[in-house]
Amino acid sequence: MVYEKISGKLGELQGLKAVGFPDGSIDKYCRVEKGKERYMDSKEEFRQRIQENESSSFRMEPKRKEPGGKSVNMSIQAHSLGLETEHYGFLDDPIFNDLEFDNFSMGSPAEVTVCEFNEGSVLFAVENEKLVGWSFEEMEDVAELPEALNADVVCCANWISLHHMNEELKDLLEMDFEASVFNFDPGSLTDVRPGIIKDMFKTLGKLSRDYEVLVHANTDEVEAVAEIYGVEGSVEEKIEKIREKTGVSAYILHDKYRAIAGTDEGLFKVENLVTDRVETRTGAGDRFDAAVAAGRAADWAWEESLALGNICAVHYIENSETARPKDVKAQIDEKI
Repeated sequence: MVYEKISGKLGELQGLKAVGFPDGSIDKYCRVEKGKERYMDSKEEFRQRIQENESSSFRMEPKRKEPGGKSVNMSIQAHSLGLETEHYGFLDDPIFNDLEFDNFSMGSPAEVTVCEFNEGSVLFAVENEKLVGWSFEEMEDVAELPEALNADVVCCANWISLHHMNEELKDLLEMDFEASVFNFDPGSLTDVRPGIIKDMFKTLGKLSRDYEVLVHANTDEVEAVAEIYGVEGSVEEKIEKIREKTGVSAYILHDKYRAIAGTDEGLFKVENLVTDRVETRTGAGDRFDAAVAAGRAADWAWEESLALGNICAVHYIENSETARPKDVKAQIDEKI
């Protein structure tokens, strides 16, 4: 089985280099009260209470606070797997002092309140003007470009929040940086003008001529992009057709049950491990993204890379902790 194959290969990730940019957030996890020491279990209940009474107020009980941001989470996972990691983001807060890898701040992080429910979370983000207006010009204040992007894995995320990201992606085409994998998670594409999304994919397709460009999505995002490009069929067929139309190296779906990659080598699918318990869901997909990219940078087969991503996501969901190699091995020993 593919999961068993990777247990003895984790040492191949050691010594690879990862670079992440450009976001950063302070993530405050909360439960939503519906009465004294009683909490809402579902997003549907939350929605109904808002809909039924426009003047409702809600008390959020804090559970924990931790560093976040999609690309920050990717960097945390890359480092935990043994990659030499650097991150350039918005990290001006003591909460980032405990990051165990080199990091360079361009300003204040976003503040994100994560309301957790049984079937998922609702996020409320407050992002400062400097963050949403980010550009490579900002990054040059703390980094030497393009040398800072020289890495086996370059992780870039949160396109949806950054106003000028399409222009910055085009600037990447002119940069002479050395990398094997460009790992990209744009964030939610379910309510974005089609022309902007097509412009993004056009640039990523061009970038794929020089790098292995991985673009990550959830089920809703696959459906939204499929509609934009006018493709139909099963989920697998939509993934294949989106990849062909956009020209990216790989278009990757990760959901609760499986991971699917439509690639220029064909379609690959790996069933997920069973999740024994749920401590959190927010951030698991970012761990998946980074782990898949690490596997690909180590020249692993697609199925092996997807399996590593699945394990890292499941471990985070179950423990609210980022998986290290010993945790990956433990997951395989316990569940396979």
